[in-house]
Amino acid sequence: LLVNDNKAVIDEFVSIPNGYNYAISGIPIMRDGQDVHLNKFVKIQGWDSSPLYATWHTFVGLKKNSNSIYVIGMKTSTYNMVATSEAYKKFNKLGMYDVIKLDGGGSFHMNVNGKAVASTYGDRLINNVISFG
Repeated sequence: LLVNDNKAVIDEFVSIPNGYNYAISGIPIMRDGQDVHLNKFVKIQGWDSSPLYATWHTFVGLKKNSNSIYVIGMKTSTYNMVATSEAYKKFNKLGMYDVIKLDGGGSFHMNVNGKAVASTYGDRLINNVISFG
């Protein structure tokens, strides 16, 4: 995910292009409105199914023709929400176009307006930190 003052884009980059202020990396879940299959993209980047458990996960997504960045906490129910397309099916219904997954699972905590709205058992905080204000 690359962000400048006026635009956010999710794509594959080797380095941050000029004009972008922030970058976040993650596992792609949706690209151009399509499901990203684990065996086509994620495995060749060195990932396997081991870190993707049925638990809370943090995602960042974009909708087509929108400049808004959506930070989404989702509790998955399948053994591997990438391989089973569980995440794609849920995000497609929300109108998402590009989505990346930021964490490996097992540690999740989300505050909205200063209040905890969801977290993993024991309120573990070993996670990426994203803050919008």
